[in-house]
Amino acid sequence: MSTAVFYIDSAARGSVNGRPNHSEWQDTGITLNQNQAYDVTCQGKATPIYHYPNTGAFIAGPEGGGNSLPDFLAPNLQALAAIAKIGKDGTPFFIGKGYDENSTLISRNSGSESGKLFLAYNDSLANDNMGGFFANIHY
Repeated sequence: MSTAVFYIDSAARGSVNGRPNHSEWQDTGITLNQNQAYDVTCQGKATPIYHYPNTGAFIAGPEGGGNSLPDFLAPNLQALAAIAKIGKDGTPFFIGKGYDENSTLISRNSGSESGKLFLAYNDSLANDNMGGFFANIHY
């Protein structure tokens, strides 16, 4: 089993559906094969509104918080959380503080997919974000 550390940057941004400064998927460079055992654990803190210091900005760990909006990377998953997908067109899933392919917390068998592992901070606009999460990936 190999181990890698990857930083999920909450401010990583690109153009999504023609919208600039949108949060984007970050390629870990790791390819997972179908039914390959793996796990991801995360730690760190991030905030979606760092430039408003007197507003009591929301700061969360990889488990996120709040409600996702329709323009988030994964609108059906926890807002401001660490998320992942396998393959460019894979179905996003929640990582939070930790995930393994046998997790009973997630009702999908991600071990049935193969492709590159992508990680992200589940948000919409990234140009006002600060912080991120260190992901330890065992595969």
